[in-house]
Amino acid sequence: VYTNTIPAGALQTTSGNNTSPASAVLTVFQKTPPTVSKAFGTTAISTGQSTTLTLTLSNTNPAAATLSSNLDDTFPANLVIATPSGLTGTCTLGAVTLTTIGINHVIYNSGATIPAGGCTIIVNVTSNTAASYTNTIPAGALVTSLGTNPGATSDTITFYAPPTIAKAFGAANIAIGGTTALNLTVTNPNVGTAISGIAFTDTLPAGLTAVNGTTATCGGSLVITGTNLLTFSGGSLAASANCVITTTVTGAAAGVQNNTTGAVTASGPITLTGVASNTATVTVLSTPTISKAFSPATVDASQASTMTFTLGNPNSTALTNANFTDTLTGFSVAAPATLGGTCAGVTSSPPLPLVAGATSLNLTVPSLAASPATCT
Repeated sequence: VYTNTIPAGALQTTSGNNTSPASAVLTVFQKTPPTVSKAFGTTAISTGQSTTLTLTLSNTNPAAATLSSNLDDTFPANLVIATPSGLTGTCTLGAVTLTTIGINHVIYNSGATIPAGGCTIIVNVTSNTAASYTNTIPAGALVTSLGTNPGATSDTITFYAPPTIAKAFGAANIAIGGTTALNLTVTNPNVGTAISGIAFTDTLPAGLTAVNGTTATCGGSLVITGTNLLTFSGGSLAASANCVITTTVTGAAAGVQNNTTGAVTASGPITLTGVASNTATVTVLSTPTISKAFSPATVDASQASTMTFTLGNPNSTALTNANFTDTLTGFSVAAPATLGGTCAGVTSSPPLPLVAGATSLNLTVPSLAASPATCT
């Protein structure tokens, strides 16, 4: 720092001399090149979530530094600027360009300045691909009127994918009181990382029940309470692995039963929240109906009567292989033995034709159409 002074009286004129000194200060500084550093808002996060990326441009000089070329922070593939970008900071934001098509960039344009003391550029970033991303600005990338950054800067963030869950019933249809398997497939989509603390709940619809109890499976435990609430917790999966949790459900009420789990979560390596499963469907079928009638209902000992069976299907789904046996008490199949009615393709055991004098019938109807439907 140099101070240059003209003393009082040094300026002499016919009108007198200067009565006060005059001074000026000149500061000469050694230029220090600006630097750039960067930092993500966290080290690990779930795919689809966003965090901040902060670029800090440092300038320890007493004067502003002017960029003589663009400072271009080029992102690695699959790391992108989030929507909304949340662009903020203390640098001249009007001089910031965000490129979001293809490889993403944060650019501080040529001609922009870094004030004395420095400034920041902050933007939101995200990724839908599970991986670790290292973002680097090399040495010499920040070119200004006061020099270039002497060293590179980088930071790393890891995105983890939450577990997924899919479900399926072992059969499309079951009878009331019938059973089928409920299969829940939990998958770890992370290629290089195991996950732990996997959990979810599944409330069965009113038409299905399961047996209460606890089962060790998939590194955790499945607890069934109230015959309808399935709670899984403590599960673990190796990288890229999956596991099937199976339980048996029983049809309790007729109708179409749709079932979807709650969201599947994990607690390690970080808290991860996935989505609910697909909706799986099983139809619980009502019991088919059968009635019988004689015509005429009153006969003498030598007279024949026609016996009619009426089969009904109350379900919206066709039924197959409807079979029944009728033991004839006090009478037998008349001669000649005939079989008629509206049911198609009826078979008998023993095979048709019916045998006069038989005292037992075993009949099978190959198909009963969907409700409302009856045949005789």
